[in-house]
Amino acid sequence: MSEGPLGKLYPYAQRYGVNDKLPEKGRPREDVLREMREMAQSEDGFWQSGKCSGTMYCGDMEHYAFLNQAFSLYSHVNALQRDMCPSATRFEGEIAAMALDLMHGDAVASHHPNDTPCGAVTSGGTESIISAVLAYRELGRERGINAPEMIPATTRTARSIRSPSCRRSR
Repeated sequence: MSEGPLGKLYPYAQRYGVNDKLPEKGRPREDVLREMREMAQSEDGFWQSGKCSGTMYCGDMEHYAFLNQAFSLYSHVNALQRDMCPSATRFEGEIAAMALDLMHGDAVASHHPNDTPCGAVTSGGTESIISAVLAYRELGRERGINAPEMIPATTRTARSIRSPSCRRSR
């Protein structure tokens, strides 16, 4: 499976095989975790050598362990269910408030007294792009722009094209 044009799609095929369908019987959890640990340790070696360009964060393994503990407390939760997970509302509000503080959000009042700075937390990727496009579309409507036009770079991702607000734009 690692030979030929599809080989790069299965970089660990020779070592671990390829799961191309759901197995009849599950594997022991420890075996799955062992393979994942081995792959992670191997891959960590790339960025820990200092030879990477912006794909990794701080590199503090103790901090990652802390983040993993925090994540494990909510990894089973759909944070959209705010009635069942009101802490998500708290976390989002605090993150937005901290970001506004870092960006001097309080200065908005002196330049635009009728506006209130705000923020939202997105999960990244497509959701972040669509949220930004929607925000600017709505701002444009407030300013009388009813047929917005997006002029994306030639390197744009498909995400910007899929945005519902883009479909009503040129």
